[in-house]
This record gives sequence, structure tokens and C-alpha cells, in this order.
Amino acid sequence: MKFIHGVSKLLIASMLLTACGEESYNKETMFLNVPVINDQGEMTFNKVEVPTATDFKSLSGEHVDFKLGLVDFELIACEGSGEENLRLSSYRAFSASVEDYCSGIPIGNTPSFRFIREGNTFTPTGDFNTLVASSLYYHSYKVKEIIEPYKDMVPNLYPIKIHLAVPGTDDNAASYAGFNFLAFGYGNLPKLPVSLSPIVQYHEISHSIFYQVLEQSLTEKYSSGYAFRYLFKKGRGRSNYTSLRSINEGLADLFAYIVTGQTDILGYTHSEYHAEDRNLDIKKPSFRPSGNDPYDKGQYFAKMFIELSLAKRKIKNLKPSLVAASTRSEFIEDYFSFIKTKVTELYEGGSISDRDIEGAIEKYFQDQIEKVEKGKLEEDKKELNQSSEEEPKVKKDSESSESKEQEVE
Repeated sequence: MKFIHGVSKLLIASMLLTACGEESYNKETMFLNVPVINDQGEMTFNKVEVPTATDFKSLSGEHVDFKLGLVDFELIACEGSGEENLRLSSYRAFSASVEDYCSGIPIGNTPSFRFIREGNTFTPTGDFNTLVASSLYYHSYKVKEIIEPYKDMVPNLYPIKIHLAVPGTDDNAASYAGFNFLAFGYGNLPKLPVSLSPIVQYHEISHSIFYQVLEQSLTEKYSSGYAFRYLFKKGRGRSNYTSLRSINEGLADLFAYIVTGQTDILGYTHSEYHAEDRNLDIKKPSFRPSGNDPYDKGQYFAKMFIELSLAKRKIKNLKPSLVAASTRSEFIEDYFSFIKTKVTELYEGGSISDRDIEGAIEKYFQDQIEKVEKGKLEEDKKELNQSSEEEPKVKKDSESSESKEQEVE
């Protein structure tokens, strides 16, 4: 496999260079060689400038916090903790041990990543977890820059809690929003491992953004925080509502597209989970997908979102993959506004059926698109009328000018 072969060559190269030692730098930024793997499984490095890590071995920084492994996702009741038990307010994943959980000991081991250092440039060795951590360190920082104007909506997002080498996510990634951490597994397939895919990384980070914006919006209306905690199953990080997962999955695909411009969400990874309906370039179905698959419905909502965002900018019949990066960047404002207003509105009332919520989301997009299209038609009519009124005037001015010239003669 080319990917494995590439890692082997990297390990040989690592023996020819000086390994990273304990020396630290006072510089605010450092250079990190981030692994880039193409669709053929060939790996190269992209040198990027990032904030200097506070600890090089664990690659800790202000924007990310890594752990290795995970014991259990279950939330255990502590004496006297009451409703707070439905969600961890400290944004950490905890051990399955009652004693550890109640005393606030985070699960997972502190990593010891391996880098090759040349001056202020750090290159990950062929250790898979180090490669993934390097990629996530850069891409999570890039997200931080992109959403800077909206940082007040996600006050507790950073540092993003990320667990690597998580059992049960072998070549996959997951977000446990109720606990606010991301999980990335191992990579062992010939194509690009999921954990190393920037598209997947942005997708997972979007999950954390989504839930934090929603939490803050609901808490602003209901200071107790119960309205947000109600959305989650007791003892789990996933939502009670399939509809909420569908909206979240759709917006996560959308966010990854906005940042990368890639419309084929899983096409650059393995083919096991790849399906055409995870491609934003493919036209959405005429009707909302039935069943409980949050990814199918999520793609449907994401495509409606893009259609609306393009209509607002008077762009029609253009494939998402052909939309300019400058235009895609404008979608970020739409993304945050949609979560803060419409999604919050749907779930603030407590118990509502998934079917009603999905219907409301679909109707919202349809109404907004129709409204924009109607507005554009009215603008076109207005411009046409103005043009018609100005034409006789121009003709009259021309005739007047000709008569004046005759008088002079």
C-alpha cells in the first residue's frame, strides 16, 4: 500500500535527522510540516506556520488538547450532582470509574508524539498518531482564524478536546457533543485514512461549533441550561432527536465544503462509507428522504442551504464545486445565523416530533428561496421599467439636440 510505503520512507528519513529534544522556543509561531495524502495514497508535506505549542510532546496549545485512547462514554451519576449529570459542564470526557469521574479526572493518556526538529520547523515521524495530531493541530487552528468574527458564540470551544486512537472508531471519526470532545480512530486502508482527511476533520470540528452555538442560544433564553441538556440522552453524548443529528450532519458537511471547496465528502478516503448522496454537487432529491438516516437527510438540508445562499447572492445554476472561495467564505455568516436563530427556535419549545422539525426546516428553506426569487423578479421588473422610462427621454433629448443644430445652421 502506498500510504504504508510512504510512512516507511518517512521513518528511514527520521533516523538521518536529529530527534526533537526538550529545548523550547520563545517565538510565538513555529513551522509544522503537515501530512498531505492524495487520492492515490501518496504522502507529502505542506509546511505551515502555526502558533507555537506550549508542549511539543503532547502538541498542546491554546486551540487544541490531545489525549490517547478512551475508556467509556457513559456518564456516571455522582452523589448530589442532580440534573448537571445530563451533561458535563466542564467539557471533558471522564473515566468509567465513579471515583475518577466524581473527582474530575479526565480519561485517556497524555500523548508523547514524535517529531523531527530542524530549527523552528517540526516534522512528524511515521507514527500514525503523530501524523494525525499534526494535521489536526493545523486545521483546528485554521478554523479558529475563520470563525474569529463569531468567537463570542463559541466561548468554550477552545481548546478543542480531541481523543486519538479511540477503540470502536478504527477508521472513522466521531463527535460526542454532549461531552464536547472529538474522537479519531486508526487508519489502516490503502486510501486516505479518515483521521487524516481535512474534510473529515473540518466536519467533526463543525459538530462542536454547532452544539456550542445552540447551547449558548438556548441558555440565553433559559438560564438554567436545562433546555440544552434536554436534547441529550442520559449518559450519552448523542442527541435525543434524529432531526437534530440530521441538521448537524448536514451543516458539518457544509462547513467542510465552505473551508475546502470539496463537495465529495468521503470520496478522498475509503470507499466503504462512500455514497453518491454525500456529494454536494449531485442534485438533491425532489422530496425529503424518508427513514432515520441522519446523513441522507443532512445532505438534503445542506443542498437546500447552498441553494438559498447562492440565491441570496444572485447566483443560479452553478455547481457548488465551481463556487469561488470568496463566495463560499460568505456562507460562514449564514451558517452561524441559521444555527443561532432558526435551529434555536425549533428546539426551544421542548418536546417536538422529529418529523415536525424536519418539515419545518424544509419549509423554511423553500419559503426563503421563494422569497429571494420573488424579490429578484421584482428588482428585474423595476430595472426594466426604469429602462423603458429612460429610453424615450434619451430619444427626446437627441431630437432636441438635432433641432438646435439646424437652428445654428
